[in-house]
Amino acid sequence: MMRGFEFCRPVVVVVDASHLSRSYRGTFVSASTLDRAGCILPLAYGIVDTKNDCSWTWFFQHFKNVFGDREQMCVVSDRNESILKSWTRSHAIVNRGRMMTSNIAECINGCVVDAQQLPIIDFLEEVRILFGTWNCKNREIASYTKETLGRRFEEILIINASKCVKMKVVAPSEYIFAVYEGAIRYIECLERKTCSCGRFQHDEIPCAHAITVLKKKNIKDVHPYCFDYYKHDALTNTYALPIEPMLDKSDWIAPESVLEEVVLPPRYKKMLGRPRKKRKKNPDEKITTNTNCCGQECHNRRTCTFFPKDS
Repeated sequence: MMRGFEFCRPVVVVVDASHLSRSYRGTFVSASTLDRAGCILPLAYGIVDTKNDCSWTWFFQHFKNVFGDREQMCVVSDRNESILKSWTRSHAIVNRGRMMTSNIAECINGCVVDAQQLPIIDFLEEVRILFGTWNCKNREIASYTKETLGRRFEEILIINASKCVKMKVVAPSEYIFAVYEGAIRYIECLERKTCSCGRFQHDEIPCAHAITVLKKKNIKDVHPYCFDYYKHDALTNTYALPIEPMLDKSDWIAPESVLEEVVLPPRYKKMLGRPRKKRKKNPDEKITTNTNCCGQECHNRRTCTFFPKDS
């Protein structure tokens, strides 16, 4: 994970936490990023008591000791107050690419729901196995994407190429072009890889106007105009090292101070009804209300007056 992050964009997306609501209480915290193929690359994870100032400070201190402080590093997170206190110095002024949401953390939290019923050590081992499986799968993906970008970004190029059918190009110079999309004019510069629409420099992938210009110049291969983080060498180096399996518990070498500790199982009181599996949402998250078949609230299908009753 440490080596792989060196070949990814310096954006940690996303830092988040998930409450362990089963017998073994605590909060699972993690930090991840995206590789150049758009796949999840977990960076760090652990268990803390709860989401508070002390826990997030502890997590970020260890994260910084391991990964260092890269130039223009950006951390994307939710609006948790403790994260704001322990890490944020200013709002992001760097290019975050297409990494702007907390969907990655939600995906990881959803994959470890069943493992939450295990003791903490076993839970962490299941997480390590999950991330090791992802690492192996992504290494396989890297082996057959030598001439292309990752699937997600190839799809973006295809979509952009489909939009340039009705565009017109006027070339006032060798590198600067005017691209007309209907009555709107966009200025394209291939040398600086910029477009007045903003998508070329933001996504660092040729936008529809850039692809129009490249077709005008009879350039069929658009991959050289993509950012280096999207290319094959970056993906191969990201997964050059596998996540090795751990020894069996019987072969662990633990300090005497740890062996002398007596850890009792948590107090457990079985609650009525089926155990809850979905995570509890934070107060600042959007709360949605259930609606019925006609989109209105506060009634069900039997009492709905929108549709006529059968005679």
